[in-house]
Formats: sequence, C-alpha cells, structure tokens
Amino acid sequence: MLTSVQFKLNLTDIRTLPDFKPTIEENGFCFLENKSKELSKMTGADDCKPYLEEMAQFLKSRFGTDEIFPINANFRDARSQGGRTGHLPFAHLDNTVASSWSRISLFLTEEERQRVLSGQSRARIINIWRPMFNHAEDIPFAVCDPRTNIDLADVVSVDRITHEAAKEVAYFSWNPAHRWYWMSNQTPDEIVIMTQYDTHPPGGFFNIVPHAAFRNGAARPGCPTRYSVEARFIVLEPAPYQKDGPGPNGPFPEESRLQPWKEWVTPPEPKAIPAPTANARPMYF
Repeated sequence: MLTSVQFKLNLTDIRTLPDFKPTIEENGFCFLENKSKELSKMTGADDCKPYLEEMAQFLKSRFGTDEIFPINANFRDARSQGGRTGHLPFAHLDNTVASSWSRISLFLTEEERQRVLSGQSRARIINIWRPMFNHAEDIPFAVCDPRTNIDLADVVSVDRITHEAAKEVAYFSWNPAHRWYWMSNQTPDEIVIMTQYDTHPPGGFFNIVPHAAFRNGAARPGCPTRYSVEARFIVLEPAPYQKDGPGPNGPFPEESRLQPWKEWVTPPEPKAIPAPTANARPMYF
C-alpha cells in the first residue's frame, strides 16, 4: 500500500553556494533576478494576462524562440495548505510525461502538434515561480536537482480529479541521494525557472524538476505571509537532436498505481476549451 510518509530532505540554501550556477539545460532549473513591471498590478487569475505576456517575452529572449505560449498562472497563499490556493508541502511534479503531452496538445494548432509529433520541434513546459508581495521567509520554494540520481521508480503517478479537469500528476518518493535547493528570503525580484516537461531532454536524461514548499524553522515568528505566483508556459523550438522514434516520447515511469489507469476519467463539470489558432490560444486556471 502506498502512503504519504515524511522524511527530512537534504536542503541547501543556494545563497551559500556562490560557485553553483544551475542552468535549465544542465539541471532543469535556475534562479535568476527579474524585475517585473506587471507583478504589482496583478491580484489574481482575472488580471494576470499582462504578467503572463511579460514573462513570455522574457522567456523568448532567454530561450531564443518566438514560440512561447502561456498556459496559466497559479496563485498560492501560505496560510492554507493544499487545494488550488494553498501551498503544497510534498514533493511532486505538475504532470507525468503522458499527461503533459495531452495538456500541451490543447494549446497547440494542428500544424504545431504535427511538428512535435514528427520530431521536428522540441516542446517543453517551463514554470516561473516567485513571491508576489514580500520575500518568502517562511514556506519557501524548493527544487530537486534531477541530475542527482533520480530513479524513475521514484516517480509515483496519481490521478487528480477536480470539477474543471481530470489529469495525471506525480508524487515523488524520498531518496537520500536527491539534492534539494532553495533560496533563503527569496524576493519578488528573484525567480525560479524550472522544467516540467521536455520532449528532448539533454542527453536523454530525466530533467523534470520535482518541487515543494516547506516550513522554514529559522523563520521569525509572525513574519509576513508568503503569497506566490507560478506561471506556466509552452516553449517550442527546433529539435536539438533526432530521436529514435516519432512522437513526444521521453523518460516514462512504469505504472505505479494500485489501480492502473485504463481510460480517461470525465470530471463532474468538464470545462470546454476552444480550439486554438495561431492568434487565439486558450488559457485556463
């Protein structure tokens, strides 16, 4: 029987490692300075589009491609735990390899989908996380370096069913070889960029970044509440290498649920998503 069990993580404050400069290509994540003009104007999902467009432009300059499309933005309040608005204090991946491609397909035109399926284009899901109003003293954000001996057996697929969507996410089993990193007192001008899906992982290695929020025992009593925004984007670019077979293949964990997935589950109130065009793409929250 699979259950949730708490373990102490090997957490390292990246501020104490001035010579460690993780990169998206090498580690699947990076910490960067980024001053946003739109962040302070945003209050939630209803007015997040300017921020998403601003971050899409930033990623275009970072990745050297014009094909970057916002998916959504999640807003979290550290005073609550779990659900759609609370912090998530357990190691997880936002999607599995299978559900990532299903999700990406909703936002791409048929021509774009065929480019990915043929292996011509590389497709990634890239997340940007940052505090919104003040530095994250308590309940900061941590990421696991996927190059630290991640075994695909550590990835546990689970079904997440809500009133709006049915999708597959993944929890992450504890392993003493894993190395986790965080940034103490991370400010709204400091971001974490991380990979959540990649059709062409560098060297074919697993490069999807597990992440979690955690309680900081060194935080001052009564310190400001952490509010955060996590924006998600699709990144399309020319494929860096030719894969052995067609399709958005990649590291694919074996089925790990007690009741194996056999068919799509229709949520109670499925949300209709319009077909995308090059000039009009859906965003949902």
